[in-house]
Amino acid sequence: MERLGIRFLDRASEIERGEDKFCSWAKIAREGKDVYVTEANISCPLARYNLGFSGYSHELARILVGWGDAENEKAAQTYLKSAHTLRDIKVVQLSLTLEEPDIVVYFGTPDEMMRKVREYSSRTGKRIPGTALRNGESQLFSGLWREQEKGDKKG
Repeated sequence: MERLGIRFLDRASEIERGEDKFCSWAKIAREGKDVYVTEANISCPLARYNLGFSGYSHELARILVGWGDAENEKAAQTYLKSAHTLRDIKVVQLSLTLEEPDIVVYFGTPDEMMRKVREYSSRTGKRIPGTALRNGESQLFSGLWREQEKGDKKG
């Protein structure tokens, strides 16, 4: 199972050159490079919205429909308005080697993800607030994993 750490910074000494989608920057980070993403180097309108670099717009809802991520504009609007977006983020650092990440994203098979969820729930009694299955590869997103990892280091 692969673990990608995400940290939110006020500034970074190194900023990625060029402009790309957030998922492309994450792919580069998953290949082993530390990546620093800012408002200036992210092109995906949905990632810009989720990271707090842009606000809600009807145009973004239409984009989601065009991508096939929403059946119609109303569904897209509901999806966007229910999103937990970030605020006041200046720099997002993505790295496989972060020791104190703000968020951890795990990538693995559905079986690996189920074991991780069960392990977390049995330790804490809590549910995981968000999961996604995409292209046959499970991804689990949660700030709560940081809590678990600290517990692992102690125990």
